[in-house]
Amino acid sequence: MFSFLSHFKKSKRLLTLHPANNNQQQQQQQKKNVISSSPAFVSIAQTQEPRDYDCTVNVLIVGLQEAGKTTLQRQLDLMYGTQVLDPKYFQRLIYGNTIATLIRLIENAEKVNITFTEDNTERVKRVLTTPIELARSRLPRFPLRLSYDCKCLWEDPDVQTMYNYAAACPEFRTPGRTKYYMDNMFRVFSPEFTPNRLDIISAYEQVDTHQQSTLTHRRLKMDLTCGATKQIQKRDWVGLSLHSPHYIFYVVPLKE
Repeated sequence: MFSFLSHFKKSKRLLTLHPANNNQQQQQQQKKNVISSSPAFVSIAQTQEPRDYDCTVNVLIVGLQEAGKTTLQRQLDLMYGTQVLDPKYFQRLIYGNTIATLIRLIENAEKVNITFTEDNTERVKRVLTTPIELARSRLPRFPLRLSYDCKCLWEDPDVQTMYNYAAACPEFRTPGRTKYYMDNMFRVFSPEFTPNRLDIISAYEQVDTHQQSTLTHRRLKMDLTCGATKQIQKRDWVGLSLHSPHYIFYVVPLKE
């Protein structure tokens, strides 16, 4: 999993365990999983057996805006996290992202004088008047008419022109994996839709505060912190050092 596991294996020391008294054992058995403040985690406490680890490390993820810091943390949470990610949270997030992306493409198209076909004029109006928060709250089913409007607009040649233009012009770039969700729109808007692992990893989420999670792998425990973008942009190294990281992952963005 991690490149530094071999380092821990070489320096691993055997732990001497002392039997705890009855009170301590009862307290350990009553311990629950720590539920993160992030709404992405399922708020269900489960009993976790006490476990000792050979190594416990703090890792800090840093990088520029939209570099993929949250995506990396989400991947590790799915693979080795001690908490379960909530599919319904990401379902709402995907619904909101779809509307937000189309609105951004439409607004940017007007700025560069790209006009839409007459058939899609009414659809553009309906999408523009749909609040993003309303789209996020539409569970378990996205509105059928609105989903059809979104699909038709995405297939509009003018929207495709704007999307290709935005890919080459950072000023009009749409965040996240736009094409992935737009091409899978009918599956996303289906009443039976439940986000899979790739859907959860690909969901874009603007995070302005640091996010924390805990990972475990064999005898290794990792406290993972994703640094806040504003703090990184301001080069607030003193604030970031308060997390006391043993290792730092610097994430570099790659084109889709």
